[in-house]
Amino acid sequence: MNDVDKACYRAFLNNEIQGFEQLVIKYKDHVIYFVRRYVNDIHIAEDVAQDAFVDVYLYKERYDFSSSFKTYLFTIARNKAVDYVRRNAKHMNQMVLEDMEVSDDEKTLEEKVITDEMQKMLHENIRKLKPEIQVLINLTYFEQMSGKEVAKILGMTEGQVKVKLHRARKQLAEILGKDAYQMLIR
Repeated sequence: MNDVDKACYRAFLNNEIQGFEQLVIKYKDHVIYFVRRYVNDIHIAEDVAQDAFVDVYLYKERYDFSSSFKTYLFTIARNKAVDYVRRNAKHMNQMVLEDMEVSDDEKTLEEKVITDEMQKMLHENIRKLKPEIQVLINLTYFEQMSGKEVAKILGMTEGQVKVKLHRARKQLAEILGKDAYQMLIR
């Protein structure tokens, strides 16, 4: 856990609401973007992300500092997203079948995370991959989490994360073509 997050959380534990507010401001967009990979709707992702922050707020004593706050938060968010998908499986399947047009809210959020044209192209092609792989790539490359953190959030071993990342890079190279892929990874 970085020192700023640690200080904010300790302040929060001491009933200083500003500590919690700083963590929400820092991670809100990242959590929404992460959850969106599961639910495919920016508005639902915002609600699920809010539920994750509410859990942190209500059960603040549960966090034991054994992992980074970001890993802890993303694990809660993932569980909330998976629960949402399970409860709404029929509705989610209908959404996948419909034309998935990107809303203005999604564009704004994605533009915060992906700033230049090459990254936008990469992102669009990542969306062609399976949702599980999209989440893995998002956590590893866009959220810059370690293999250990990703494994903990997704309930995998580090070895599984490495294997899936290797396969994901191969799939992405096939989608983009070798030349474009080489240009992006430089």
